[in-house]
Amino acid sequence: MLGESCAINGVLPPVISLIASMEVSEVIRYLSGKGFSKQLITVDTFKIGFQTINIDELKNEDCVVCKNRIYEQLNKNMLATVQSNCGSVYTLRFDESDFNQELPGKTIRASAFVKLLTYKKYKLTLFKDGRMNVHGISRKEEANALYHEMIEKLSEYPV
Repeated sequence: MLGESCAINGVLPPVISLIASMEVSEVIRYLSGKGFSKQLITVDTFKIGFQTINIDELKNEDCVVCKNRIYEQLNKNMLATVQSNCGSVYTLRFDESDFNQELPGKTIRASAFVKLLTYKKYKLTLFKDGRMNVHGISRKEEANALYHEMIEKLSEYPV
């Protein structure tokens, strides 16, 4: 996978604080009754620059979404069962009930909210909501194969 990613370029910690501060300011503005600023802000930390545009300027009155505020795409469940993240990490999505099932591999540590496991050459983190982060996958085909293998193994151990 080529292109921009935090695994390749890293994350600049002060930028996280800057963006979080701006988000908090926007929420305080909203909660104080002033409403949202309606500003789309882009930050270029390399050039130390900000650009803002009023989102009202982006509205197209001929657009069904802009005109009627019908957000069909936002209401769809668009979560993929296998998703590539930064580096060699993939997220596999299972049913929440799978958290309580016997899982293949070796459990390293577990709590009521998360389980850390090893399976074959992979390091797995399973969250209570069914998300599983898998470290050590190099290709999407490998992630898909592991997902189907895990589904098959989970079906062998009904709750």
